[in-house]
Amino acid sequence: MSFDLILWRGVPEGGPDLAWSRLVVGDPVAGLAPFTTEEVLAAFKAACRGEVQIQGTEIFGRDFSVGAEDGALYLHITCAWSVARDAAAQRPIHDAARRLDATVFDPQLAKPPPVVTRSIAAAAEWGTSHGYEGELPAERATTLAGMTFSSMPPDRGPLLEQVHALFVHHASKHQSRTDAMHPANLDDLVCTYARLAPDTLPFEVVIACGHGTYVNRSYVLDSRLPRCLIGIAGGRLGILSSPVSTYGKDADGAHVSTWKAIRLEPGGPAHDARGDHVDLTSQVADAARAALARAHAGDTLPLRSWLAAMVSIDAGGGAAFEHEAPEVFEAGAVMKLWAQYMFAVRIVEARLRLPDRGGFALVIGSAAGEALPRALPAPVGRG
Repeated sequence: MSFDLILWRGVPEGGPDLAWSRLVVGDPVAGLAPFTTEEVLAAFKAACRGEVQIQGTEIFGRDFSVGAEDGALYLHITCAWSVARDAAAQRPIHDAARRLDATVFDPQLAKPPPVVTRSIAAAAEWGTSHGYEGELPAERATTLAGMTFSSMPPDRGPLLEQVHALFVHHASKHQSRTDAMHPANLDDLVCTYARLAPDTLPFEVVIACGHGTYVNRSYVLDSRLPRCLIGIAGGRLGILSSPVSTYGKDADGAHVSTWKAIRLEPGGPAHDARGDHVDLTSQVADAARAALARAHAGDTLPLRSWLAAMVSIDAGGGAAFEHEAPEVFEAGAVMKLWAQYMFAVRIVEARLRLPDRGGFALVIGSAAGEALPRALPAPVGRG
């Protein structure tokens, strides 16, 4: 990892933190003046007083490097971590900034807006979308029922854009801004979003994925942004996950996934992922109890839909279909489902138990049966 500093010239619209969250994903920011290669090279040569190497448009100083490009709205300076605690090592960078009439911005201290503590207006509209256009199995629960799809671009909308900002920010959590595969460095970046039907769970679930290309002078690389689950609950936006690993083995030694809790987590790199977690466990358990009560009264669709949604969450957002009708018990249920996991389709058995003390326990394991492949769209299909 590196310690980064950013130089820009002018007063960015919306303030430094918001400007950086937009620049890092390649969005334009008003109020910034572009740099020229010539002036950047001259400023760093003078500031480093000869202790600098120039290779084309790349500048290599003591413990830092920066690239120059005509028309760039900001300069991304990559430093050794020792520079973060060394004012003397930072002095040439600040000197060059003064010569360029630029501001030095520290992205490590930035608080970008797309984190779990950001409030989402309850009345915010999602934006443009379309429904699933394929054939759905008759009288069987599936996460594709009532699901809507959007893509950025071309679709737009207030809530869609906030979800998009969080997803792209989160997709860069393990990458340096100088990495060729960083989302901000990709051309033709397209992100696709699928929303579960709003009455399936007591909060919104959005499944996201993306892809783009990195174009170099001698080659073109394809890059995929990994599939991600985003939740919207109580006016909060975050990454949907279990607080502990769900992986384990049952009494017979078979691999299973066990869910007993679920929450929203801050998204993005560790130094940006600020804010409190939002526990959704009681909401999920209450929805399961209500669905089980309706099943006892003869209407099993809410319970089957709940199980399909939770299996989809376990599959990282892959689609789930009811494979066999459930067995309903006094304090739980068992149902087999077809599920699209990341690298394969599987028949799984979901075993739900609702203890008297509260909460829920959902154990998902492989089951016998041939999992026929289905041609499904992104992001609920393979990948």
